[in-house]
Amino acid sequence: MGYGDIPFHMAQINYFALHQPFELKEPIFWGEKLSYPFLINLLSASFYILSNNFIFSFHLPAWSLTVAGIILLYLLISRIIKKPIARICSFLIFFLGSGLGFAKVLQDKNIWLQANLKNTFSYLLHLPYPIVLSWDAKYPAQNNIWSSFLTMFLTHQRASIFGFSAGILCLFLIYLAFEHKSNKIFCFLAIVFGLLPLIHTHTFVAISLIIFIFFLVPLILKNKESAKI
Repeated sequence: MGYGDIPFHMAQINYFALHQPFELKEPIFWGEKLSYPFLINLLSASFYILSNNFIFSFHLPAWSLTVAGIILLYLLISRIIKKPIARICSFLIFFLGSGLGFAKVLQDKNIWLQANLKNTFSYLLHLPYPIVLSWDAKYPAQNNIWSSFLTMFLTHQRASIFGFSAGILCLFLIYLAFEHKSNKIFCFLAIVFGLLPLIHTHTFVAISLIIFIFFLVPLILKNKESAKI
């Protein structure tokens, strides 16, 4: 997917940096309003104007946000999980885990018909069908892909990279806000959460559901306690 994503992002960065006057419009579909979460490309465009180095400006936000997201995730896991082994395992599962695409491989009878272990591994490494992307998948097999978070998102999906770090930051702030009952942390959370639609739409939806649950559960528990009294 990188061959399609990367040129799109490059075109958007060039548009933000060079187009006069500055407008939030689609650089490819001319005249259309910008509907893609654009904040990471706006950051790159800003760095491009300051440094006049496109490659540096293109990669700096992605690399910085990826590192920040990984560190924040580990810190969050460290807060929740106390046992070191379980902490490390959960961290690795998050990055190396995948979808249900392996079910398609397990149903392949040709795997079990191979003459020896060497042939089996060779067949698995050169499957005659796609397991990463299935554009023609129909219910109930849709989205049953077999690819890790590292290869599918952190390599080329720039909005997802920003969404990953911002989403983890929101989760960390939610945890700290409820733990310390701090209004300042809630205000910081509100600012980051408010920027999510410009960062990554899917992250905004996911964090919205999580925040709703965090506020709903205490209300339910409080009502239950009141009912007992």
